[in-house]
Amino acid sequence: NMRLNLVVFALESAVCAQLMLFAAFLLSSRRRNAAHYLLAALSTVLAAMIAGNLLIGVAGWHRLADAVLFLDLVAPALFYLYVRQVRRSNASLRRIDAAHALPAVVGIACWEAGLLSTMDFYVIAVWSLYLGAAGFGFARHYQEYAPATLRRFITALLAVLVATMM
Repeated sequence: NMRLNLVVFALESAVCAQLMLFAAFLLSSRRRNAAHYLLAALSTVLAAMIAGNLLIGVAGWHRLADAVLFLDLVAPALFYLYVRQVRRSNASLRRIDAAHALPAVVGIACWEAGLLSTMDFYVIAVWSLYLGAAGFGFARHYQEYAPATLRRFITALLAVLVATMM
């Protein structure tokens, strides 16, 4: 059991490091645009979630739980915004796009106020709605996502996120 825990720790640490390297790579690109920033933010958020969960599980830092929960609720919105933004190429984000942080803020507020006995349903609902909206928009405008490598990347990322949600 101890060996298995060590393997899990090593794998999750490696995934966290790879996600951070991917974010750094995106931010170092010459062709940075809003979509690059959103994908880098998503990668960073996923890495921070993994790191937070590791620190909670291994070091007992339970004070990180709310921060990890917040990131867990922000991640699907970042993916949705990325899928929408990458199709718009050089268009910039709008101020109204910040409203996609509201499900995370409302979720944390409800949790802290004791209005929800568990966050499971809320988190799954947020992920389902955002992944569904992103998948629908992607399928509807599939040919506009060019080149084909971008379509394959989004399809693979969507599949990984859906599998993770499940």
